[in-house]
Amino acid sequence: MRVLAAGLGLLLLGACSNGNEPPLPQAARVRVLHTIRGGPSLTVFVDGVRGSALGFGDLSRTVFLSPGPHDLVLVPPDTTHSLIVSFTAVEGVGYSVFAIDSMSGGTHTIEPVFVLDTGAVPAAGHARCGSRPMPRRRRPSTPAGPSPTASAWS
Repeated sequence: MRVLAAGLGLLLLGACSNGNEPPLPQAARVRVLHTIRGGPSLTVFVDGVRGSALGFGDLSRTVFLSPGPHDLVLVPPDTTHSLIVSFTAVEGVGYSVFAIDSMSGGTHTIEPVFVLDTGAVPAAGHARCGSRPMPRRRRPSTPAGPSPTASAWS
């Protein structure tokens, strides 16, 4: 029994890490937003794996990817042209992909546009887009001077 316990203890001790190994890579994140008003539904494929079908305004689930090269395709149900986009995912980086359409020579093409997503959270009471309150506008003065009812604070 003692030999079994000692052997089990050595086995567990040997499985422990000494902390000198490099950390595991963080996954990259990709999500797709369908932005084509009145456009067809789109099926998202990442590296040949079928994802969800998206309608206008729909946001896909987040896809976690290993760092390195990947392919993204947005496929409509009809014969509208779509592009296979190869991209290199960077460790720990998030990507928001906007599905847009363009017309070239009478042919509609659905294109993914990649934008880095920093994941930053805005401060309380502020919008993520960086909008700020507009300054209060003053009434314009007339050539004869300011109107008697106007003030600099109105």
